Amino acid sequence: MSSSAQPGWANQFKNFKQVIVSGALASDVFTTKAFSGGADAVKAVATLASTHANTVLQAVTGGTAGNSLTIAFASGGSGAGVLTHSGNAFTFTFQDGVTTVANFEAAVASSGAGLISVKTPGTQSNVLTNAADVFNASAYPFAGGLAAIKAALTVGTSDENTVLEAYVAGAAGNSLTLSFAGGGTGTGQLSVSGNAVSFAFADGVTTVTNFETAVAALSGAAQVIDVRTPGTGANILKATPPDIACAGMQPSSHILSVIDLTTPASATELPYPSVNTGNIKFPTWNTSGKKLLVTFLS
Repeated sequence: MSSSAQPGWANQFKNFKQVIVSGALASDVFTTKAFSGGADAVKAVATLASTHANTVLQAVTGGTAGNSLTIAFASGGSGAGVLTHSGNAFTFTFQDGVTTVANFEAAVASSGAGLISVKTPGTQSNVLTNAADVFNASAYPFAGGLAAIKAALTVGTSDENTVLEAYVAGAAGNSLTLSFAGGGTGTGQLSVSGNAVSFAFADGVTTVTNFETAVAALSGAAQVIDVRTPGTGANILKATPPDIACAGMQPSSHILSVIDLTTPASATELPYPSVNTGNIKFPTWNTSGKKLLVTFLS
């Protein structure tokens, strides 16, 4: 390199800077987060498996209560047989060598008391016998009934850590969504349009408690979500993330790279932040607790 070129190179090298800074939290604004984990109630089922009775029964209503239903077959009836019940305990009394599986299923359809129904028909022409088809209530228990589960969402921004749930249990809750936006005033404004819930908050003013209070105040058709686990109520919501102090940074500075050094063995490059005098800002990236190596030309 000629001696005449050295001063220019020296000036460029002089402007080259590397600074290690501590990260900051991202904003609390997000477009859409979906609820998940909701499930409909499951109906309890009993599969009969005596020699001739092979009907599959189910509880009419889903939930764990169906697991307490019972069915027993007894001899001594006549003709098509008769289905009786006391509470959740059903007994079908049939005539030996006469009553058929079809008769039993017809009895369930007419006398199931709104508690049991036929899920899968058996071999309807099978004829029931005392020797092969008498069984007590514990032989073929109803089982597998499950309660409906409410869909849930952990808001999960830098400051908002409330856990929400659908107001009504079931898979339909998985269609609920939540969005957070700046531009609100005071304690914030919560709105519901169908399954879409939106919260507009005042930057640096509205708190997590304000949001949870707004959720608790929902009523009527708008009452689609509830608070499952409260967050840190005093946390203040931010529409814009705080600046990260970076010595030597100017509006005209050119960032060459930003490397996350928090775990040196797996250091990764982050999206470039915006630049202000003496500061940098990551618009959406949560860098809280991270050690960042910023390389730039001042």
